[in-house]
Amino acid sequence: MANAITIDNTKTDSTQNHFIFYGTMVLSGSYATGGETPDYTQVQATGTADWIDVASLAGYAWVYTFTDAKIRLNDSAGTEHAAGAYAGGITGDTVRVRIWMKKL
Repeated sequence: MANAITIDNTKTDSTQNHFIFYGTMVLSGSYATGGETPDYTQVQATGTADWIDVASLAGYAWVYTFTDAKIRLNDSAGTEHAAGAYAGGITGDTVRVRIWMKKL
């Protein structure tokens, strides 16, 4: 399980209580049951992640699970993807993220 989130510093925003960061997530290695732990170390100093929106350009269903703060990959039936090595279509996908960080 590995992911790297790159933040686009030209596309940031803020509200009264949150910073909002936009970027892309690159996946490599294997998917573990329960999902990916997002690597948002580039923006962690600004606060704690409250929410992450995830969008796959190839159509994969990524869902942020609030209870355990992981990004889970679901299949077309809505069930979690099986654990194992990522297929080429997944590692080659462009996965966009929007991270809502609570202000300190």
